[in-house]
Amino acid sequence: KPDLLSLDPSWHHNYATLAWWKNSFSRKKAFKPHYPEISSDRLNLTIILHRLANNSEDRRRFVENRKAYVKNLDLENKEKIALIRLKDEEMVAMGVHPFLSFMARLHIDRESKT
Repeated sequence: KPDLLSLDPSWHHNYATLAWWKNSFSRKKAFKPHYPEISSDRLNLTIILHRLANNSEDRRRFVENRKAYVKNLDLENKEKIALIRLKDEEMVAMGVHPFLSFMARLHIDRESKT
């Protein structure tokens, strides 16, 4: 847990400055961050989720047929299955930042309704 925090939100990101100067090992309660740790092993999945959140053509193809969309992606089988289901808690458990799966799902849900 930082000793000092300065939060500077913008319209779509939150920027922060953190500072530590106390000995963190002397604290009795372990610090648990708000966002879970992300995994570098999920880079390809992260790229796909970003694409789904920001590219209408990818979203359209995904909405039309999720299985066909993920079939030839460079993803592990468990990542493909998770992408087809697109559940935030599953993505987070795999090490994906929660904002990515949330934004992809939000835009996909909107696309599905049109």
